[in-house]
Order: sequence, then C-alpha cells, then structure tokens
Amino acid sequence: MADKASELKAELARKRKKLEELRRVRESRGQATETIIHHNAEVDSIVEQIIRGSPDTRAAAEEKHDTPSSPTRAVLTPGRGLITRRNKQKLLSMSISEVRTISIPPTEVVSYAKSIQTDPLPELAREAAAAKGPDAEEEEAEKKRQEAEKKRQEEEKKRRDEERALRAKEQQEEEKPTIMPIEKANDILNSPEFLQFFDRSTKLVERTLNEKYDVAIDYAATDNEEDEGLTSESVRQSAEFYHTHWSANRAVTALDWSPKFPELLAVAYSANDEAPNEPEGVVLVWNTHLKDRPEFIFECQSHVLSCCFSPWQPNVIIGGTYSGQVVLWDNRAKRTPVQRSALTAKTHTHPVYCIDVVGSQNAHNLVTVSTDGRLCSWNLDMLSEPQESVELQCTAQKNAAATCLSFPHGDFNSFAVGSEEGAIYGAVRHGAKAGQVTETFEGHSGPVTAVDFHKVGGEYSHLFLSASTDWTVKLWSYRSKKPIYSFEDASDYVYDVQWSTIHPSLFVSADGNGELDFWNPNSDTEAPVLSVTVGEGRQSVNRIRWSGSGLHLAAGDASGRVFVYDVGEKLAVPRADEAGRLKDTIAEMSQITADS
Repeated sequence: MADKASELKAELARKRKKLEELRRVRESRGQATETIIHHNAEVDSIVEQIIRGSPDTRAAAEEKHDTPSSPTRAVLTPGRGLITRRNKQKLLSMSISEVRTISIPPTEVVSYAKSIQTDPLPELAREAAAAKGPDAEEEEAEKKRQEAEKKRQEEEKKRRDEERALRAKEQQEEEKPTIMPIEKANDILNSPEFLQFFDRSTKLVERTLNEKYDVAIDYAATDNEEDEGLTSESVRQSAEFYHTHWSANRAVTALDWSPKFPELLAVAYSANDEAPNEPEGVVLVWNTHLKDRPEFIFECQSHVLSCCFSPWQPNVIIGGTYSGQVVLWDNRAKRTPVQRSALTAKTHTHPVYCIDVVGSQNAHNLVTVSTDGRLCSWNLDMLSEPQESVELQCTAQKNAAATCLSFPHGDFNSFAVGSEEGAIYGAVRHGAKAGQVTETFEGHSGPVTAVDFHKVGGEYSHLFLSASTDWTVKLWSYRSKKPIYSFEDASDYVYDVQWSTIHPSLFVSADGNGELDFWNPNSDTEAPVLSVTVGEGRQSVNRIRWSGSGLHLAAGDASGRVFVYDVGEKLAVPRADEAGRLKDTIAEMSQITADS
C-alpha cells in the first residue's frame, strides 16, 4: 500500500510540473504578441508623419501642380466663351488605423483515463522515461507489444468469423434442397433399408407416446385391508391388442411373457379359414408400450397351438403346430422359422399342445408332448431330430392323448399331463421308468384343458390345479390320487387356470362366458373373491397367463383379442401370513372333500 501511495504522489508531482510548463509556454506566447503590437504602432506613426509633412512642403507641391506642364482643359460655357482651366489633381486623405493582433490558441482536446489526465509532452515523456530507467522502457515496450498482439488477434478473429460466415452462406446456397424425381423417391421409399429404418423409428415414437404415468399418485397413502373390500378397480384393463389383418378371424391358442423383457407378450393364433392365401400359423409379439401394432410378426404353414420364449435366449420363440412340427423363430431374422423339426417316426405326427423349456442356463432342453402320447426332448440348437423320444403309455395298449403339460417348481424330471380322457397322468423323463405313467389322477368328467403346478414353490410345490370342460377347477396334490378340493362356481367350460407367480393362495380361471375368476381359498372356497368380464363378455377366454411380477395378467379370447390387466397390490401381493394360512386351508378343504 505504501508503494502504491508513493507512486500516486510521484504521478501527481509530474502532472503539476507539466501544468507549470504549459503555463510558461502560454505566457511566453502572450509577451511575443504584445511586442509585435507595439512595433506596429511605431511604424504607423512614421508613415503618418511622412504623409502629412510640413506647410512648405505642401505649398511646393501645389505650385508644382500649377506649372504649364500641367494639362489644361478648355470649357465652352454659355455667355462666357471658352474658358481654360487647369486640371488639378485631388490629394488623397490618409489616416493611421490602429491594428490589433489577437492570438487565439487552438482548443485543446483533453482525454482522461484511469491512469493519466493529460497526454505528456514528448519532451516530458522522454524525461519521464529516462527517469524511470531501462526497466520502465522495457515494460512500456512490452505493453505496446501486448496491445499490438491483442489488436492483431482481434483482427484475426474478425477475419476468421467473416470467412466462416461466408463459407456457411456458400454451403447453405450449395445445400439448397431440390425436388427429387418421383421415380427416385419411390425407389427409396420401397427400399428395404428405408422400410427397416421407418419401422424402427415409428415404433420408438409410438412407445414413447404410449408411456403413461399416474401424476396423481399418492405415495404416502396406505391401504386399509381390513376395512376396504376388493372391487372391480382392483383389476384394471391397461391394454388391448388386436390387429385387423393378423388377428381377424383367428382364436388365441397360447400366451407367454418374455422372461427378460417384461413388456413383451407372445401370442399364438389359430388359422384364418376366411383367408386361404394367408399363412395358417401366426405368432405376434406384442409390446405393452406399443398397442396399435405388434413388435414382431412370425408365421408358418401350420397354425400354432402352443408357444413360449426361451428363458436363456430372449431372441428365440418356439412353437408347436397342428401338423406336429416344432418350429423356432429368431426376431433377428425373417418372419419364417429359422429351424423346424422333421416329420419322421421319431418326431411328432399329431398336434403339439404342450411345450416347455426346462433346465438351467448351461443345460436346458425343450420338452414337447403331442396328442399321440409321444414326449420328445430337444436341443434348441438342432431341431432336426429329438435327443430323446418316449411313449407315454397310460395302459398297455394305449398312449396318453396329452392336451396340457406342467412341471413342478424346481423339478425338471417329474411332470403331469392332462388328457382328452379327463385323466391326469404323472410320469418322469429319465430313469428306468422314463415315459411310463407312474401316477393317474382321476376326477374330471371331461377333457382336461389345463394343468398348472404351484409357482411359489417351497412346501407347496406338490400342489397343482387342473381345469376341464366339466365346468370345474380342481386342486390336487402330487402325493395323492384324489383331488383336495373342487371349485364349481363356473357356468361354462373352464379353458385355463393359472397360479399366481408371487401369491401362494391366489389363482385365476377363465371360462367360456368370458369371465376371469380370482380365487383365494384363504378368503373363500365357495366363490371367487373377484370376477371380471373380459371385453364385452361375448367371447370365451381361451388362455390366461400371469406376468413374472405377478401384477399383470394377460387373457386371450376366441375372437383373437388379447387383454392385459393390471392387478392391484391389495389382491396380487400376499400378506405375511398367507403361506401359513394356506396350510390350514388345505387341511380344511381335504376334510370337506372326505366328508362329501
């Protein structure tokens, strides 16, 4: 701070000195002007004396003017005659005028800056520079160089900006759009590359537009399960899938959710009898975020009766057909199957209604069963022929005409199949009794349409449900040949039944009246806890399938429509004591069945 103050004092002293110099210069200029004025006055006085002169001088001048040599002039006047008169020259009268010289200095333009108030005279600037020493001169030179460099950079930047603007303008003029010829435009629009790009882009846009979010949701709200009962709002329809070309005049034959992408749902359809030129077999993969059209379309020459995703190959979809062929599609390839089984004595030659992929990621197989009673195990990498093929013999002379198949949770050897005769057969895939029926469960009076083992597993993995055209749903234990309980609330054929994937005592059945019945034996065994009419209730519900989260349910009807329902947590999510209560409920139902 002290150095700064001393510098300021020195700067003020230099400025005072400069002002004194300026005053002295101005005073010297004023004295010179007065001297010039005094000299001019003396000159004027001398000139005046010379012009006026003495009286003798004036008389002599007059005589000189009257001499004969002076020109004469004769004037003729009336009555006087000719008069001769000397032409006298008139003397000029001169006077002395006082001349004043005023020196007006030019207006001094003073500019001010933060550092100085006046520009120093060159002499003072040189003296100040000499007083500062060589370091100050170097600093001043460096400052000038920096200013020059800054100016040069600014000019260079301005020049580059101008060149850039000029190039952009020229580029815009060059890239001015032109109208493409119609023929070339049609070629581009019909090219496979453009169609693929357009299909993918429009799907992305539609998925985004179909994304919904409940902005009025109350995260702090709690459900009072004791006071509030289940209502139709507990199951809400969230999507309906139907394609006017591919779904029309076709019935839904199978459903399966993708294990990797929970928004994808594979739907198999029967043949369209009114369109003989269309492929008989169709599988559409729908996306819950793309509701107006399917994500993928697959086809084959025989209508598809069953289908499923591969749990460890999410791009692969397997289907069982009416002709007995097993086909495999890949969504990275074309619509037609990339693999298909041959029609030989070792493979299926009857409709394949049962299909499932079992095992682990490193060792898994595709298991299929047809109505001729043949069970085949396949390697998904080679469908030319099965790895294993056995006959399911229910008697010495007859094979089981299987219509449905289910494996216990975590068990890939034992399984149960429903048959056209109304019986359910238990068998194993491997061992000395491979293919032999080890258990027979009789209780239905009509063909069995569905069999499903308990999905939560644990101590209830031996439980399974069956549905039949005898209008009933029965609960079984793999350890007993008699049903534990029969649910007889339906008023039409029961086409499918499915355990919940997360709730130990919740299951759903679908019937020919278009009704979905939600059952919870822990709450009521005589009637469903909730019934929902699918669509308008005019079509039978053929297939149902729970999502892996247990919060969504898909239902397909005979008209080719697929409905997706969001199941509320109050109904879908179990209480903490549901599993323990189910044990007591099963004991009570067994006692009721024994008494009846």
